[in-house]
Amino acid sequence: MPSVVQGLAPPAYWQAFEDLTVGAARVTFEDPAPQKVGRPGQAQHGLDVIVELADGRRFGIQCKRRDERDANNDPLPGGPINLASVEAALKEVQAYKGKLDRFILATTAKPDSGLQAQVAKLSDDQRKAGKSAVQVWSWADYEAALNRDAPLL
Repeated sequence: MPSVVQGLAPPAYWQAFEDLTVGAARVTFEDPAPQKVGRPGQAQHGLDVIVELADGRRFGIQCKRRDERDANNDPLPGGPINLASVEAALKEVQAYKGKLDRFILATTAKPDSGLQAQVAKLSDDQRKAGKSAVQVWSWADYEAALNRDAPLL
């Protein structure tokens, strides 16, 4: 019997999206205790969640709650995630004092194959320079995590 896969709406508020990211990181990376970075009003150096993997690698995640279009198909404030927004987020993370092995820009926006290809190239360039890999999580990645982990759902 095939399993039922649910389509889910992103959280309405950024705080709930950050909380969901902590849960998704726990499930995805098997980190029993991913941490939110700081609290509102504190410098976070572009990071919202830190994940420590069992092998010692550290991943940093920045959450961007974004919707691409409203009900009238007009662009919403903040707009979609593009390469410039990924590069700006990566620049912000450079102020973080710890070593990151991977930087993830997590977004409620839909996946975009063109952006994924651009970010893969950026990630390759980063690694060649001895810096952290880069990845974008789209809302589809969250839906997949939620659908495969009943407690997270």
